[in-house]
Amino acid sequence: MGQGNISYHDHWLEFEQRFRKLHESYPQAQAQWSGLRQQWQVVGLPRGREPALRDLFGLAAALAGPTPSIRPTDSWLNRVSDYLRACRSRDISSGQEVEVTQPPGTPRPGRGKPWPDTEIRREKTYTIRRLLQASADYCLRCAAESRSGSASVPSARQEARKPTRAERPRDRQPLLDVNRINHWMKEEGYDAPELASKLRASTRSISSLRNNGRYHGSGLIAKLANLMGVEPLDLYLS
Repeated sequence: MGQGNISYHDHWLEFEQRFRKLHESYPQAQAQWSGLRQQWQVVGLPRGREPALRDLFGLAAALAGPTPSIRPTDSWLNRVSDYLRACRSRDISSGQEVEVTQPPGTPRPGRGKPWPDTEIRREKTYTIRRLLQASADYCLRCAAESRSGSASVPSARQEARKPTRAERPRDRQPLLDVNRINHWMKEEGYDAPELASKLRASTRSISSLRNNGRYHGSGLIAKLANLMGVEPLDLYLS
C-alpha cells in the first residue's frame, strides 16, 4: 500500500497531543533561563524524565527548523518563549533578579578563565510556567499556520532530506523595535562586528536583530537587553 505525504499539520497535532498528555502528568514542569549559562534548564520533573523530554523538544525543534549553533532544547524553548511574549501570556515571567554565588574554579561562560575567588553576582532569570501546556499551545498554533500554508513533509518512503525553507511552517515572531536598537548602537558607538564580539554572537545574528530577520533567538535578545539596561520586552514593538 502506497503512502502519501504526511502534512506538517498532522505532525504538529501529534506533538500537541504528546505535550498535552505530559502536562497532565507533570503540570509543575517549568523552564528557567539562566543569564549566566545562556541556556534553558527544565525543572519540576521526576528524576530520569528530563532526557526523554529533551528528545521530544529536539524532534519538535527539528520540525520547526532548528536554530544553528544552539542546543535543540534551547531552540525549542526560545520559540515557545517568543510565542508566549507575543501573546502577552502570564506563563512567561518578565525577568527576576537573583543572586548567584560562584565558588572558586567555576568556569565562566564561553572561553573565559574560571573565577579565582568566590563571587556573588546578580543575574536576571526568566521562567516559562506550565511549560508542557505552553509547548502544546505553541504546537497548536503551528498546526493552524501549516494548514493554511499547505506545507507537507516527506513520507517514510521518500528520500530522507531536510525540508526546504518553503516547506517549513512559518514562525511569525513578534517584531523588534529595530529603530531603538539601531539608535542605541549608534549612540554607544557599536558596529555589528563589535556588538557581535561583545555578546559572543555571530555578525549574522546581529544583522538579523537589526533587521527583524530569522537568525536570532530570544537568548540573544535577552543578552542585548541586559547590555542596554532594559527588559527584553522593551525591545519589542507594542
